[in-house]
Amino acid sequence: MPSQRWESVIANLVQLQAPKVLLLMWTTNIDLRMRVELLELFAGEAKVSQAFREAGIPYVSAYTKNFGKKLLSLWEEEKVASTPRLCLRQKLHISEQATDKELFRGLELGDTWAEAEMVQVWSYLYNNKRLHIPDCWLCTMDAFNDELRATVSCINESENV
Repeated sequence: MPSQRWESVIANLVQLQAPKVLLLMWTTNIDLRMRVELLELFAGEAKVSQAFREAGIPYVSAYTKNFGKKLLSLWEEEKVASTPRLCLRQKLHISEQATDKELFRGLELGDTWAEAEMVQVWSYLYNNKRLHIPDCWLCTMDAFNDELRATVSCINESENV
């Protein structure tokens, strides 16, 4: 990352409301180098999509090339800006004094996780046998996992009533 203002991965994750990315970073069998500015998983050019295309199986590509080019253009503009937005939508205020863990703990869970079916993604990553959460984050991640599971249980109970 080119400058200090881009160093806090956690601040970016808070802006994007994407704490599951931490689990990807801590998974020991994934080689993530911090030179990446945008990581898009399961994109239209991914191996699975390519295999589906070659087999003649229909698949959906969520983003067009023009959308990707526009996003890249916005990102390039953002990198040279004197004040970082950290997120193209800038919905959340980020305290510069807060530690990474304080930022993470301050995330509101809401019901969007269940609606977006991200609970399954979290569970898959969290239970990965190759995941090694740093000791200093273990309690925070365990608490988040418990909160997420409790939220999903409440949603499931209300749907069954």
